[in-house]
Amino acid sequence: MVGFFGSEIQEIETYVGDYADMKIFKNGGEIVHDYFDERITENSNLEGWHQDIHEDDFEEEVFETVQELTSVALDNIRIEVDVGDNPDFDVAALPLGGFGTTYAIEVKDYLQEGNDEVSEAPANNKDAGELRSELIRKPKEYAEQADCDLITIVKGLSEEQYGDLSRLAESSSVVLLNHDNYQEELRKLLIEESFKEMSEYIV
Repeated sequence: MVGFFGSEIQEIETYVGDYADMKIFKNGGEIVHDYFDERITENSNLEGWHQDIHEDDFEEEVFETVQELTSVALDNIRIEVDVGDNPDFDVAALPLGGFGTTYAIEVKDYLQEGNDEVSEAPANNKDAGELRSELIRKPKEYAEQADCDLITIVKGLSEEQYGDLSRLAESSSVVLLNHDNYQEELRKLLIEESFKEMSEYIV
């Protein structure tokens, strides 16, 4: 399910040259598994982790998009903790072989119950506090337990709701993306920004 595409390897080789053995980039699965295994070892409150199955089509769509950008990704990560709720991530992505920021991606589809219009979405029955908790506060707490930055991708918010929550997300250092623009924004984060961070390793 994970592994580097040839084009990704060529792009990385352009930047790192002789500074790294490219064999380490060719097994994305090991990179992701090692990352979470290390988190479990380093944090006494974390007891283990496993993968579950997709719950809805939008989650699967987002995961496929992430895989097109960086195949070093796993879906539906569940972490077992000693105290508190067990964190879960719809997608975990390590951009370009583990160089740069690791992201936990929360996917929320408020139209999944068969609603075809945003005006009929369940999100319209929630107040700002509920939405902030579901999309920003709680998933950020989960992401931080695994040393990840949070990206939340949402479907079914009104334009006003999305605008208000985007400002709240930014103040909390969370990236909030709407379903109609998330692909390009993910590309910037997972490819362009990771190349910038990668340059710090080779200067």
